[in-house]
Amino acid sequence: MDINGVWTLVAAKGMNAETFEMEWYTNEALNALPDDNFLKMLANTMVIIEDDSAQILNPVKIPEGTPQSEIDEFIASGRAQMLDGQLMMVKNLGIKTEDGKLLIDSGERGTVFDEPINPWKPIEELGNTLVLMDQYQVVRIGTKPTEVKSSAKPVKEINPACAAVAGTYIGKYTKFVG
Repeated sequence: MDINGVWTLVAAKGMNAETFEMEWYTNEALNALPDDNFLKMLANTMVIIEDDSAQILNPVKIPEGTPQSEIDEFIASGRAQMLDGQLMMVKNLGIKTEDGKLLIDSGERGTVFDEPINPWKPIEELGNTLVLMDQYQVVRIGTKPTEVKSSAKPVKEINPACAAVAGTYIGKYTKFVG
């Protein structure tokens, strides 16, 4: 499958606010959440793939009262860009083929028990969709997915304890650049 092009979110993994387990949520379920739920930001994720690289773009809600200088500093850091008036987090990742398998650089670095982490994760082809890092399922823009990952449980509102841990719920962070 030629994977070059613009891809849009079909489903994403997010934490269930009641069980603290990671579950797959369809784009429709994410879009049905209230605007202040941080999982909803995943609903408009886009992925641009060109040859040996992938750019994952996640929308960011700008908290009311954020100084323009902080937004500009965040964009200048290379971790975000404006796209059609929407601030988007940018994650640039490598893609390669090894032994006939497509792999994506997850960005994970470090060691576990003194063994280096392999950042290269398989890209799963599921029907006409791609599953990246077991976190995002995407389909080529303008195409209907033939298969969709989802959990059987409905999306729940985040509980206050989880919100306090996340620290970003309802825009309760003070700076983009830290």
